[in-house]
Amino acid sequence: MSLLSSGGFFGRRRNEPPPHQPTWDPYQAQEHHPPPFMSPVLDTFHIEWKETPEAHVYKAHLPSYKRNDVRLEVDEDRVLCIVCDKSVEKEEQREGWHRVELSNGQFVQRLTLPENSMVDLVKAYMDNGVLTINVPKKHHRGVNNRVRNINISSRP
Repeated sequence: MSLLSSGGFFGRRRNEPPPHQPTWDPYQAQEHHPPPFMSPVLDTFHIEWKETPEAHVYKAHLPSYKRNDVRLEVDEDRVLCIVCDKSVEKEEQREGWHRVELSNGQFVQRLTLPENSMVDLVKAYMDNGVLTINVPKKHHRGVNNRVRNINISSRP
């Protein structure tokens, strides 16, 4: 099982990597280099990768995120994007004053899937802040020329 750490950034357009953040490909045959970090706030976000005979299984630990806060995409280049959006509103009222704090943020983690991945059959579910992504393997190489959103269910 491999442990992949995350990086994130703000203000990215859909499917466009920022100029300072290349897509990290952990499957390239090269020296082990950790992925680039973009924000120290996201140091607790980890992705575990396990390869089984039938599939690649990824587990992303996203504490305090709910299923509706997370979006999962895979594009034609076998790049898996985990997009997390979160908005928090805190309201406080006392004698003579009223305070409302609004905060929101987004981060994206992009991973290149192995060449033997069947991107059309990716399944995902989220339970207790752990996003599990199942990417089936294929025996021959095919072409997929579109971006596809993946539904995240609350049960496996």
